[in-house]
Amino acid sequence: MPLRFLFTFFLSVSLFATAIYSAPFSITEKAPSLEWKAVEDDHGGFYVVWAQAQGAQMALVAQHMSGAGQPVWSAAVALGASVQGREAWHAFRDAQGGVGVVWVAGGAVWGQVWDAAGQARWEAPLRISSATVAAQAPVGSPDAAGGFYVVWAQKNYGDRGVLLTQHVAANGRLLWNPEGLRVSLRPSDQQGPKIQYDGSAGFQVAWTDRRDGATTLRIQRMNFQGFRLWGLEGTLFVTPQSLGPVSASVQMALLPQGQGAAQLAWAGVAQGRSQIFEQMISSKGNVVPASSRVLDAQAEQWNPVVWGDGVGQTWLGWEDSRNLKSWQIYVRGPISERALAPSSADQGRLALAEDLSGGLWAVWVEKRTGQPSLFAQRLDSKGNPLFEKIGRAVAAPLTNPETPRLLPLLANQAVVLWADQVKKGEWTLSWAMLK
Repeated sequence: MPLRFLFTFFLSVSLFATAIYSAPFSITEKAPSLEWKAVEDDHGGFYVVWAQAQGAQMALVAQHMSGAGQPVWSAAVALGASVQGREAWHAFRDAQGGVGVVWVAGGAVWGQVWDAAGQARWEAPLRISSATVAAQAPVGSPDAAGGFYVVWAQKNYGDRGVLLTQHVAANGRLLWNPEGLRVSLRPSDQQGPKIQYDGSAGFQVAWTDRRDGATTLRIQRMNFQGFRLWGLEGTLFVTPQSLGPVSASVQMALLPQGQGAAQLAWAGVAQGRSQIFEQMISSKGNVVPASSRVLDAQAEQWNPVVWGDGVGQTWLGWEDSRNLKSWQIYVRGPISERALAPSSADQGRLALAEDLSGGLWAVWVEKRTGQPSLFAQRLDSKGNPLFEKIGRAVAAPLTNPETPRLLPLLANQAVVLWADQVKKGEWTLSWAMLK
């Protein structure tokens, strides 16, 4: 189905505080679901990539947006990739101000990078995996020299998947073995990779690891030469006992910048109820005992979100039912924890991003007015709210919104993006700038 672009050139309505103005641009798609991703361009703007229904296929298209939320390209650019499913592709920022995309087609992993003007770096997409076994769940991250890393899962041993990785140079050359390198030599089923640049020309990848009926979570760090820095099997940071029956939701944050440590958080079971766990892994891949923590819980805790500013400071947010009436969002910063925006309505679907001035942006969904609405809060470096105590409305009413996403663009400026199912088979993707 063709997409429509909807322009709404108003900058303020009674719903919006002066520090938040409405999105001048949104996208509507007719499809059972809306698959999309957004990445910053490192120059104050951002890219939006989404899957557009074209007959029986889902084709990737993209638009470059300025820091004012306006389209930079005269029209959305077709990326020449057909995909099937959310986990069949991934978009990431390019270190040279563009956007990179990796995807699965014909069982192989492909990749391409587009610059700020919408021009493809290479004449044709680059085939990254060469094995005859079908690849799954590719994820990418930029390197320090204009290229990128990609990790994917591949069932090389019957029902047992392994993680493979490749380093692509800025000129499109594959720098490692054509079949890719194993992330972990552990004889286990490895799925769901999550990747991030490590700040030192390499990358970290965390995954779900299953062996002998037990599920664990592991993390590996690799350098630009393809060496496994955290052992042949990676570092174990979650044992089956700390997972319990709760499905782990792993969040990663890089800290401190340039030293390759990692901060992780996940939901698990302790004392008979769902709680939030967190753990720090040193730059050498060692679990830091003093950083192992189960957050104090008076009731259930769920859905952790962690954000690191790259210089040693992290923020952790989660949903908490301690008031025994509703789910409320709590945030723990450098000093103490606090309710993000106390309310009598259920809060959830939290997204965080630093404000590039030592503080934090936060957005979430709640039914304060009876229908789902999107709210925002900003905290200073000590965790004090800079907006009203209960936050500020960004968009209302919504129908069936998914978890929003936040991108820090410049100091004191971010963009929040959200997808809303306005009716069955129709979705709207919108964004608003936060200042």
